[in-house]
Amino acid sequence: MDKLWEQNYYRLEGYYWWSVARRGIILSLISKFNLSKEVHILDIGCSAGCLIQELIKKGFKNVYGIDISEQSIAHCKKMGLKNIEIMDASDMRFKNNTFDVIISSDNLEHLKNDQEVLRDWNRVLKPNGILLVFVPACKSLWSIHDIANYHFRRYSKAELFNKLLCANYTIERSSYWNFILFVPIGMSILLSKLFVKKSVYSNKIFSIPVWLNNLLIKVMRIENKLIEANSIPFGISIFFIARKRNGIITTLQDN
Repeated sequence: MDKLWEQNYYRLEGYYWWSVARRGIILSLISKFNLSKEVHILDIGCSAGCLIQELIKKGFKNVYGIDISEQSIAHCKKMGLKNIEIMDASDMRFKNNTFDVIISSDNLEHLKNDQEVLRDWNRVLKPNGILLVFVPACKSLWSIHDIANYHFRRYSKAELFNKLLCANYTIERSSYWNFILFVPIGMSILLSKLFVKKSVYSNKIFSIPVWLNNLLIKVMRIENKLIEANSIPFGISIFFIARKRNGIITTLQDN
């Protein structure tokens, strides 16, 4: 991740509209499973620990977090969070069948061999355990943002669907996310390809007025309510809810 982007992200993660909306939809989706407060939850790429704090506030007692960034983990520990480790999501040191729920929000695109990573995440899930994974969508939206953040790819829905199947998951639900802002964000990305230099784009991505940030939070809350019961056919991101299954790992199918 670009260092200046990373610093901005830690500073603004608690109230920036995208982060607030993403945590909102994750918490909403998790609530549908009526999980025991004793389940073991892993937040991959926990960053400054905002999601972990909200899960704890919801009463979950066994919440873990990993991040490859020493700065992230230091911040989490400064906030008093426990069960936090510096760890590469593509080489996790957890034992088999450790977690009931794994949350990965915008991490998989950073990992070179995503197919092997998904299999390893499957390994550390308990039988019938849940994987909730968000990734950036629409390869046509590849931009300076992806380059600055060291993404390997953006995903099509069919691509991630197949990779999850091959990694020994069953699919419970999938949907695009952030469809309300698909057109303005898409236009912004396309314009950035033409007019914005990488250094400027990386430094200014979070610079929006407070009133606009608050408005976007309200807009995304409306969308999150819609997504609770409906799958959306397009958007900036894709999420999948998948479960670990037993059986032979299959081969990739055509997208």
